Amino acid sequence: MKNIQYKLYKEITPDWFVGTTQHIMYHRGINSPQEQERWLAAGWEDTYDWADLDDNDKMQQACFELAKTIEDNGTVQVLADCDCDGYTSAAIILNYLFSREPQWTKECCSYILHDGKQHGLSDVMDKIDCDLLIVPDAGSNDWKQQIELTTRRNTKIIILDHHDISDIETVDTTPAIVINIQNSAYPDKALTGAGVAYRFISAYEDLIIHGNQPTEFMDLCALGNCGDMADYRELEIRAIVNIGFSNIRNPFMYEICNKHEYTLNKRNGINYLSMAFAVVPFINAMTRSGTPEEQDMVFKGMLTQYAFDKVESSKRGEKGVFVYRYQEAVVTAERVKRRQDKITNETVELLDKRIQEQHLMDNAIIVCLCEPDELESSVAGIVANKIQAKYQHPTLVLRRTFQVGDTEDVYRGSARNYSHCPIENIKDICAATGDVEFAAGHQGAFGIGIAASKVEDFIKHTNEVYKDIDFTPAYWVDFIWEPRDLRPNVILEIAQLNIWGQEMPQAQIVVKNIPLSEQNVQILGLAKGKPTIKIECNRIEFMLFQASEELYEQFIQPNQTLTIVGTCSINEWNGVIKPQVLIDDYELKQQWIF
Repeated sequence: MKNIQYKLYKEITPDWFVGTTQHIMYHRGINSPQEQERWLAAGWEDTYDWADLDDNDKMQQACFELAKTIEDNGTVQVLADCDCDGYTSAAIILNYLFSREPQWTKECCSYILHDGKQHGLSDVMDKIDCDLLIVPDAGSNDWKQQIELTTRRNTKIIILDHHDISDIETVDTTPAIVINIQNSAYPDKALTGAGVAYRFISAYEDLIIHGNQPTEFMDLCALGNCGDMADYRELEIRAIVNIGFSNIRNPFMYEICNKHEYTLNKRNGINYLSMAFAVVPFINAMTRSGTPEEQDMVFKGMLTQYAFDKVESSKRGEKGVFVYRYQEAVVTAERVKRRQDKITNETVELLDKRIQEQHLMDNAIIVCLCEPDELESSVAGIVANKIQAKYQHPTLVLRRTFQVGDTEDVYRGSARNYSHCPIENIKDICAATGDVEFAAGHQGAFGIGIAASKVEDFIKHTNEVYKDIDFTPAYWVDFIWEPRDLRPNVILEIAQLNIWGQEMPQAQIVVKNIPLSEQNVQILGLAKGKPTIKIECNRIEFMLFQASEELYEQFIQPNQTLTIVGTCSINEWNGVIKPQVLIDDYELKQQWIF
């Protein structure tokens, strides 16, 4: 019988935390009741200002450069980086410009989309043809391209970024205007590209337009920060999410939220976690797996300049029917997401089998090496994320490639770390081995390349770094209870919270020694082929999905108890609300019950 492992976030909780929610927030690092109250109610007063950048002279320079370009009737291109943060960042700037300078924007302003899963300037150089290029959410490290554009093509560049800068000295000598919060005293280092883009339009409004704050674009700002997994503990990130998601005005966002209302409501409405499940994946799927035509449809659907154009519906049976572009954009994103899901699931199944057969989890980092026909590069990150979650190991999913300039085959792909890994800076660890061609992105989610001849050395070196790390999967939980401790109102309180997000993981609980018998254990859905086991204890339902009749028979054997790790939920049927715990893992024990 398996033995599940779990740990309390903190063994001791101060006496002044009297409420369940207070306990949970304390476990996540929001410590005092005063901090918690402020965090929960975070609003405009908890956001910073563009002037909080210590290099705000660059922000001023960027605003005046854009203003001069508009005054001279010059041309501007905005590069949309290929993820949710990139799309929302670019949309913030383009929508703002269209709202303030509609005629000029129509005539002189355009955008650039990547053809594949690329970042920065390297793959779009042949698409750039403008007086001023604006690059949100990327570009800080593209020194060669910056010099090429500014010195040889006479193109001005504004970069609005949040990614780590590989060479701090170079950023001070580049001819581009580089605004990057990581190279600044800006207090909120968790802010993503969409946040930096919003700071830019705020500065432009102050310095050039002398108008009110462009608050109507905070919905896109919130979505971008959610999409790039900004640290939700940061007060400003909580404020942006509170403000932006309470007033969704972007037509694409509004439409996709309406269509996925059921999924959102299952996670207590529109919040950080629910949007991460119900909206962000559709945009990310589009940027990774959509055709150029599909990407253009969706991005235009996010732009107020184009969103209300009438286009022909692509739905089956609606030939000749015309709908608004933002509506068709949502249909397109859903279709691409279904296509991507099929590819992703097939790849995960293939690699899961390989991991088992080749015992890849015996290494510190699971390294999955794929042939070109085994992995679409566009889903490498998603596949790596699924594998790390299952095995609780850092994971690399790599595809064998040979590109111009390579002297041998190079395995290129994505790396993902797992939650609660004792070593957080996995990107730096990989780079420090000296075995990688590149490692670029965030510490826990980044692109990586390893020459074929270096793979074994890389595994050897990382095994040495991680040799003292215990990889036994363990659940981090907020409460460990016995059946006598269970309170239906507490389960409901936890289930109704909407505070979950990056670095604010959803609460899990442990309930030990639940007595089992034929009287309190049922099997449901057997006739439909979807058996679920339901256990009732102290007016609370414990639900185990994807069960079986054989497992049910085990559960009702005499003298057994059940210890579970679970997530609090609500069962509402015909107006009756019942507290539930969804079982994530369990352990059966033979034990006399008195």
